[in-house]
Amino acid sequence: MNAAAPAELAEQINWLAAIAAWVDVLMNNNWEDQGQRNAKTLMDPLGGSAILPG
Repeated sequence: MNAAAPAELAEQINWLAAIAAWVDVLMNNNWEDQGQRNAKTLMDPLGGSAILPG
């Protein structure tokens, strides 16, 4: 994931969240732990709107 990608994705996710009751984001990376790392990187620009899975 390049440096601009998390902010761009967060903008789109927040836009969807404004018009939807719930937005799920899946990270489909099958190389080592990249899916988890990319998801964690995406949580920073989402700020308080990110909910940890649980």
